[in-house]
Amino acid sequence: MNTKFSADLFLKKTTALLGLIIFLFSGCTAPAENIGSKSPASSSQIDGNIASPGASIPEQEIMLEMDVMQNGRDITQYFDLSDPWVNLIFSGDVLLQETYDENSEITIHRMDLTTNPGDELSAVHVKGFNWVSAVDSVVMGERYFYFTQTVDAGVDYTVSDRQLIEVDTEMGTYSVIDYRLITDEDRPFVYLTKYDAARYLSCEINAEESILKLHNSTDGGLVELVNHPHERIDGVIYGEVLMDVAASNGKIFALMCSCGQETLYYLNEYNESGHLINTYESAALDTMLNQSPPVGIYMLGDYLFLRTWDGDHALFKLELEKGTLTQCYIPIVGSMLMFSLGNYDNYYTDKDNHYIYFRADNGKYNDNLYVFDTQRGEWLTVHLPLGDTGKVIYSTNCDESGNLILTYVKYDPDPKSPSRISDFSYHYLPHSELAGYVDEQCGTQNIR
Repeated sequence: MNTKFSADLFLKKTTALLGLIIFLFSGCTAPAENIGSKSPASSSQIDGNIASPGASIPEQEIMLEMDVMQNGRDITQYFDLSDPWVNLIFSGDVLLQETYDENSEITIHRMDLTTNPGDELSAVHVKGFNWVSAVDSVVMGERYFYFTQTVDAGVDYTVSDRQLIEVDTEMGTYSVIDYRLITDEDRPFVYLTKYDAARYLSCEINAEESILKLHNSTDGGLVELVNHPHERIDGVIYGEVLMDVAASNGKIFALMCSCGQETLYYLNEYNESGHLINTYESAALDTMLNQSPPVGIYMLGDYLFLRTWDGDHALFKLELEKGTLTQCYIPIVGSMLMFSLGNYDNYYTDKDNHYIYFRADNGKYNDNLYVFDTQRGEWLTVHLPLGDTGKVIYSTNCDESGNLILTYVKYDPDPKSPSRISDFSYHYLPHSELAGYVDEQCGTQNIR
């Protein structure tokens, strides 16, 4: 299995997204030259932990320890360790691996986590990609995989397409189900997120409007829910722009940007017919995003969590009756705490899972999993040592039910080391094991 995934690919992804932001919002009060600057107003340091102004700080964090080798399962055999740089997406027992090669081809490898290790059920080859984002992809019914890609025939964008791809991982086929032409004047971008077990949402931003659509993966149905037109006058965008979308328990939440001489960020709630139900505002949210735009927004229950291009993270609780967002405390390790990037676009309900997973990053890797329990409203630190190997958690991926794949590595903090990250291994930790252990240790009386 060729798992070529270079830094050049990540750079393409980052440059394309940042280019879109600059293209759309260069006339707003968060100008292009400010993107990437650190905002002192977005966070404050408190006793080694980070909390935005007004965020509630718990009296203590709960510390737990769990044997991942006993309670989880080693699935390293499913991976080609000769080149382990690969994007992971999984749902239930189905594991999908995105791999790349030098011929601009993506391959989706489908594997069954219940079969013999390494058994590949199918492989789908999608040619002509420019870049593909696992952060903007959804898996439906443990079979259909949807993502966007750019087919770029030239650096001038005159004949490029932004495509929405459907991959049938059981049949081993793919098809283009929607596309938009990319030009110098219009560089549309599409974000995806799951709405329920059969439907997913797409948020398209182009030069004239932003559109929210609801797709049905079972019959191919498509409904346009919301359309916000905007215009550019003398280099300034005027109007409401739908920046990103998330879903939670049958509700749709769209991050909005009101553009003009001033820029205001807020959250709109819609029902599945596209009717506006409520608007949530937060001075902390507006301040943070005016300093640095969001990479993506995600929902679990009544909690909104996001990350900005600066690397800032934020967690908000929706105050349904007040129409406001209350910012919550986030602990910090070293200089940064990252939430799991894998599969949060597949979160759509907290019926089976009420955990948001975080891990240490920015060279401060450790073997802890930091968990925010949205039902208890509490932070848990779960120590997950991998025996006596000395390995640390390098990345985490989760599915919509809260099952985890943990990637462990040996890490050398010396920046001069020729091999700072090595010896990859992968471990599957079922949500039932983690949740059962937490309930056993913490009790259920504090769940709210």
